[in-house]
Amino acid sequence: MAEGDSGNPEYEYKYEYKQVIVVRTDLAMGKGKLAAQAAHAAVSALKEAEKMRPDWALKWLSEGQPKIVTKVGGLEELLRRYELARSLGLPATLIVDRGLTQLEPGTITCAGIGPAPVNEVDKVTGDLKLLRCRGRERPARWRPTAGAPPPIELRR
Repeated sequence: MAEGDSGNPEYEYKYEYKQVIVVRTDLAMGKGKLAAQAAHAAVSALKEAEKMRPDWALKWLSEGQPKIVTKVGGLEELLRRYELARSLGLPATLIVDRGLTQLEPGTITCAGIGPAPVNEVDKVTGDLKLLRCRGRERPARWRPTAGAPPPIELRR
């Protein structure tokens, strides 16, 4: 098994499969837009994996769906990573924005690579830096607000 990619030993865990979302940082996307595009990439790449390698998709789902969000500086680099992933037989998708809000129609915003074995995905994205949003590095602990229900605990 491979080490987790959190960059913080406190949060390290082991898994065999992962998904990487590669986001362009040269586009003027708000945080919400960026999150939506990354979500599109995650779902689309999973659907691709279910067609290409359902065994990888199932194993990834059973491991808790580990995913990493990385960044590239522009379209050329994004397309290079996508093409490399496809040439290695990895599930990979490009996300093309419809242009209804912040971007021009047809803008390629990000790519989803995997789920696939960690060592295979790392051949494509292992050297990329993690995407960091401005603000707090770690989320605050959940604190109940008056009248709010407790968080839902998911069990398998």
